[in-house]
Amino acid sequence: MRPYLRTILILAGISGLILLTACRPSGGSDSNDSNGSDSGGSGSESFGEAGDTLTFDEIIEALLAKGEGTYRVDTETDLTILAKAGGQRVAPRNIKRLGLSSTALTMLKEGDLPAFRMCDIFNSTPEVVQDITIRGKAEALCLDGEATVRYFQDGGQLGYAFLCDGTPALESRVSKLSASLSYSLGQYSLNSTLYDDIEDASIQCGAIEDSYTLFEATGEGQSDQEIDIWTLNWKADYLTDQDLQVSATFSGSFGTGDYSVTDELFEVQQGGTGNQVYIRFTSAAFGMSDTPVFLFGESGTVTIQSISENHYQGTYNVNIGSPKDTLTGAVDFSFE
Repeated sequence: MRPYLRTILILAGISGLILLTACRPSGGSDSNDSNGSDSGGSGSESFGEAGDTLTFDEIIEALLAKGEGTYRVDTETDLTILAKAGGQRVAPRNIKRLGLSSTALTMLKEGDLPAFRMCDIFNSTPEVVQDITIRGKAEALCLDGEATVRYFQDGGQLGYAFLCDGTPALESRVSKLSASLSYSLGQYSLNSTLYDDIEDASIQCGAIEDSYTLFEATGEGQSDQEIDIWTLNWKADYLTDQDLQVSATFSGSFGTGDYSVTDELFEVQQGGTGNQVYIRFTSAAFGMSDTPVFLFGESGTVTIQSISENHYQGTYNVNIGSPKDTLTGAVDFSFE
């Protein structure tokens, strides 16, 4: 497992602050810079138990006090469950899921409640933070175990933890990057033989996700199965009123290097063969209407030049299957 990663990664809906995220923060206090950013962090290493416990109303009040702007959501998951088949538990067979993800997105005020705009080209409607939604996600994560939600404030960060049968399974923290709703998270370029080229366009939102799943052998005749994948995602300005979203799922080690483009998503999701990447580009500019159109990579190379839980930089040379095209360009994304 990668050295900095303690724990599944899901880029889930944040109808109430949920996304799966980066390393556990440390140090700091609730102070803001001139851009309205938080420098806060946790002084505790106690997963799921750090900070001061809040009620849902108190965490909503604290979020509203921070104000609109661009936020970072960091989530860590550490969960072991029993596999199921036909509605019955299969024993002995444990599934260990570990994950980290960092996501940047904007928070708005909808009436008297905070709402987050998802980094999704198909859905720009802000999702209001609701206690019932968060508790529903906790129940889904814990399966048939007892799900508990704990809201907390820890230094300059607000968040919640999910406990399954009393054991912390997920911790999600929110911190403010900027008071601006159009805070740039980096730049990208795109060149094509069929579509408009663009250079140094601004990235609006994005995520870095790292996921590890172990199907643990606990019975006779079983063997361990490990699935280790990671995802980079960003949404950015493209043409007037037409954004571009790029999502790339990688197999192999989390790090720099060349990754071969494949159109076999399932293969990559199962851990792939060597360094592989499944990549797609999405924009209404690729079609004849306002509906976003997918372009899927068929072959080519994505090169990661540098990467951490806070930043990635790289280039791509991707052959599109239909319509036939080659997309090339570069990306430089950062939470800092």
